[in-house]
Amino acid sequence: MAQAIDARRKGEDLPANLQQQAQRARAAAGLSRNINSLESRYDERGAPTDKNLVAMGAVDRSMPLNARVLDRGELDKPTTVVHRGYVQVLSDGDEAFIAKGSGRLELAEWIADDANPLTARVWVNRVWLHLFGKGLVATPDNFGMSGQTPTNPELLDHLATRLIANKWSTKQLIREIMLTRAYGMSSAYDAKNAEIDPDNDFVWRMPQKRLEAEALRDSMLVAAGLLDPTPRNGSPVNFTEGGARGPAQDRIFATAAAQGSDNFRSVYLPVMRDKIPEALEVFDFAESAFVTGQRDTTNVPTQALFLMNSAEIARMSDAFAQRVVESSPKETEQIAAAFMIALGRTPSPSESRACRQFIDDFRKATAKDAAIEAKLNPPQNQASNGNRRGQNARERIRERMQANNANAATAPTSLSPAYSALCQALFLSGEFRTVD
Repeated sequence: MAQAIDARRKGEDLPANLQQQAQRARAAAGLSRNINSLESRYDERGAPTDKNLVAMGAVDRSMPLNARVLDRGELDKPTTVVHRGYVQVLSDGDEAFIAKGSGRLELAEWIADDANPLTARVWVNRVWLHLFGKGLVATPDNFGMSGQTPTNPELLDHLATRLIANKWSTKQLIREIMLTRAYGMSSAYDAKNAEIDPDNDFVWRMPQKRLEAEALRDSMLVAAGLLDPTPRNGSPVNFTEGGARGPAQDRIFATAAAQGSDNFRSVYLPVMRDKIPEALEVFDFAESAFVTGQRDTTNVPTQALFLMNSAEIARMSDAFAQRVVESSPKETEQIAAAFMIALGRTPSPSESRACRQFIDDFRKATAKDAAIEAKLNPPQNQASNGNRRGQNARERIRERMQANNANAATAPTSLSPAYSALCQALFLSGEFRTVD
């Protein structure tokens, strides 16, 4: 290593073997710095200290500078100096002149000023969009000339005024909207109203809404009886220093899974700029690098494939099936319990018959597959191939659950593949993913 240092000081090229040693030394030094930084931010019990209460943000430099207009945007062609201040096209000239600091404080105060006619309207529109699936202004990210006009400007102004009067309380705003007749309306279709207002701009019915990615995952965890509502104590990303790309991101997600984040609310899942959990990404999770006022709502094959083939969904379906089987000894009551847990209603007679037929057909098909497998793979050959041929994701998940369950031997029927498949089919249904 000393040779490498001497060669570097003299500006000489290092031999290949010394380059490798120098690279390993730099990596070790970087890892040591990361460990020391982590240790300084956590106490002996592993709890975060005040030094860990930090976030990425901008700070004022000691001497704020005024920007110059760049000719045709070229950095090497600066022209007139423009003093920092408010955007002139958005002001009437009465705003205070910024004489000290960068002006970010003055900008924040101006944005949140009760006299600003825009901020309250934008926020009210976002809340309305979240509750009704469509904003009073259909372009929540654009209130300008190229955006759409409000369908009901008087209502928008009224709600904005109420928001300010209630000291900008979002909770109070949501309460007032949810107690209105409009929010309590049925989603039933009416041909006469549809002829007058086909886009439901004036809310003659409650529009059907697709569950967002986080709500969909949380709903499956609730149906499975697995959701842990307690807040997480920090994030696995807290233990990351420096860049996190490729394998480092995979390690963070593996750490999150090992810490039991599978059962936490989706809001506590680690999300990095270019790495999003698959359960969220496949269901139109917003691009984390941008501000997104309204998410896309798609219905693509990858969503159904994820719900059918994901080991995580199989785990939830098994737990859901266990709840269903333990609810009653009777099959009809078990099916009714599954519908009530997943869809909030009892099944119709035809649905109940279809579910019983499905369970019966699934059991017959499973028995048939097992017989074929036994012929193709006799018992004397199973030990040699690890007894893994023909196992799907659900069976592997079930083995893991039984290995971790002290009472697995006393509850084999609670992990019935037929009931697990039925519960997974309910997760796949459009009704489960739609709010009426």
